[in-house]
Amino acid sequence: MWEDPTIWLGIIAGVVAVVTLGWKWAKGKWSWISKYPELLALAEGAVTETYHEYVRAIKERSADGTLTSEEKKQAMALAVAKFTAHAKANGMAAAQTVAMPIVKSLIEKAVTRLKAPKDT
Repeated sequence: MWEDPTIWLGIIAGVVAVVTLGWKWAKGKWSWISKYPELLALAEGAVTETYHEYVRAIKERSADGTLTSEEKKQAMALAVAKFTAHAKANGMAAAQTVAMPIVKSLIEKAVTRLKAPKDT
C-alpha cells in the first residue's frame, strides 16, 4: 500500500492544502498588527473623548478623585464603543476585525500612555 506513489502524492497534497489554508487564516487573523500605530492612535482618541465626556466629571465629584470598579467598567465600555465607531467612520477595516480583548488591550495601553508624565 505505501509503495504506491499516488498515496504519497495524496498525502503531500493534503499537507500542502492544510498549510496553505492555515497560512491564509493566520494572515487574515493577524493583519491588524501592521496597523498597530494607527490603532493605538485611534484608541488614544477614544480614551481622550471618554475622559472629557465621562471620567473627568466623576473624578471631580469623587472625594478621592478615583473611579469605582463599576465606573471603570463603564468608562471602558464607552471607550470601546468610541473606538469601534471611529473605526467604522474612518473606514479602518483592520480596526473592525480586531478581537475585543485586543481592543481592550489597546485602550488600556492608551490610558497608560496618556497618564504618563510628558517630557518637557
